[in-house]
Amino acid sequence: MKSLGTLFCILVCCFSPLLKGNEAILLMGPPGSGKGTFSSFAKQVGYGHISAGDVIREEILSGTDLGRKLEEIVEKGEYVDSDTLFQLVATRVEAFLHKKVPVIIDGYGRTPEDWHRLNAHLQGMGVKRRVILFDAPEKVCVERILDRLICIDCGFITSKKGGRKVGEVCPNCQTHQLSLRMNDNLKVTLKRLKTFHEEIRPLLLKTYAKEEITVFCSDLPWESMEKEMKVLLPL
Repeated sequence: MKSLGTLFCILVCCFSPLLKGNEAILLMGPPGSGKGTFSSFAKQVGYGHISAGDVIREEILSGTDLGRKLEEIVEKGEYVDSDTLFQLVATRVEAFLHKKVPVIIDGYGRTPEDWHRLNAHLQGMGVKRRVILFDAPEKVCVERILDRLICIDCGFITSKKGGRKVGEVCPNCQTHQLSLRMNDNLKVTLKRLKTFHEEIRPLLLKTYAKEEITVFCSDLPWESMEKEMKVLLPL
């Protein structure tokens, strides 16, 4: 009997060409809730992926004046202003959608105004939008964040518990090294979680009607969560 992974790969090969590039998934959730893992699956079936956090990190690594300013903000655990983040994200969204590639927009926005602005932008491009909210307890999110390692280049995510170490060559791209994210420390993590649960999540649920938002409970072992995530993708 073929494994679920093999079956999934077969389905990907068969149905990826049929995906329409007129969908954007607005993916929300606290840090460590599994958004990155879901996005990895989405990329396997043909979605582009734009992470608000990655976009900011890319700008910081570019060494520009804006990048240096953003670095100071990130190190304090604060959020980038709405206008700057919208411009960074919107440019990348347009690049994917002009190529007819559906896109995941991961972790964008803190206020109803942010979401309304993005929604208006997508509607102006004739793009359908879905909202998925990942939910996991704070303890689970903290444990995942402090345990995870990533490849800055290809986005591969793994864990120290899995036997990987900082500085080890990424097993996915075989080029860059695994590292900690620049803001993956306990102080910043607790501040970001507090902001999300007390400010962002209530506003998100209030902004979107119940029929417009899918809540995904991601307090599951990684193996089980991976299986459940596939249901969210329109194969």
